[in-house]
Amino acid sequence: MLVLGVTGGIGSGKSAVAELMAKKGAETIDADVIARRVVAPGSQILVQITNEFGQDILREDDTLDRKKLADIVFNDPLKLKILNKITHPVIIDSIRERIEKQRSSLPDKEIVVDAPLLVETELLSLVDILIVVVANEKICLERLLKKGYSHEDAMARMRVQTPPDILVKHADYVIENEGTLDELKEKVDELWEKIVGG
Repeated sequence: MLVLGVTGGIGSGKSAVAELMAKKGAETIDADVIARRVVAPGSQILVQITNEFGQDILREDDTLDRKKLADIVFNDPLKLKILNKITHPVIIDSIRERIEKQRSSLPDKEIVVDAPLLVETELLSLVDILIVVVANEKICLERLLKKGYSHEDAMARMRVQTPPDILVKHADYVIENEGTLDELKEKVDELWEKIVGG
């Protein structure tokens, strides 16, 4: 069973690559989905986050206001570090458990771990092959603006992430995603053939 890690900066299209691989039959583990689950109302993690950042980051229904929290942490590297220290161990443990469960139930199926901080955390040790998705800053910014981010929010997120050239140093394969979805699909097909063999 191969565990493929897919990472890249915000707006690079890493999730699009993971989705294309899922269509080929891979089991996808999305770190962002897990990150949302671990902060569910009443969870220990959410209690820790509110103790650290205050009750203002909660909505009236006690769910986390992700936008408010993002506004705080993406404008203060120290606060981002604190948030990551609270959330990362639980997210990593959850991904590790999912991989182990998959290994015992469907050992012949490829797993794709779609995670923004794959290189920066111990997640890197869980993957067999690392695929880094890259696009130039202008294209990433345009994609984020189309998704509804303000220019300021998009730039704040891009400023705190690991530069693509550092991610690429760890990569087994690099996918340049600066064209159309069809062009990306061709690149993923080609890479899948190379790694998995069909």
